[in-house]
Amino acid sequence: MTENRDIDSRLTNWSRWNTATMGPRVSASNTGAICEAMRRAVEGSQDNSQERRKIDDNDALLIERNLWKLRGTQRTLLRMHYVNGWRWPLILRMIGHPVSKLRFESLLKNAQEAIECAIDKNERVTG
Repeated sequence: MTENRDIDSRLTNWSRWNTATMGPRVSASNTGAICEAMRRAVEGSQDNSQERRKIDDNDALLIERNLWKLRGTQRTLLRMHYVNGWRWPLILRMIGHPVSKLRFESLLKNAQEAIECAIDKNERVTG
């Protein structure tokens, strides 16, 4: 049922999969583990349901396997934003772009569309 989920939701799931400290996947980095622990602490006070915290491993793997099809800047931006949880000004500085919220939103939207397109093409070929 991944086709009904929006790309931001899918990338958030991928981020949680990358940073999960418990479960089938070991954290991708110490920073990721810390960010995930902080996210869980914040969410814990709002919602304790297991459903909300469940990770769709298959969809996360689909995203992970298709990331290589993106340009380096797009891959980097998605990882910094979703997995590392960095704020947009830092991300723009790290990838060498002028610091502008509008610019960040445009780059993020392009990266989201690129991964969505790569996944759609992959599913048509293998489906």
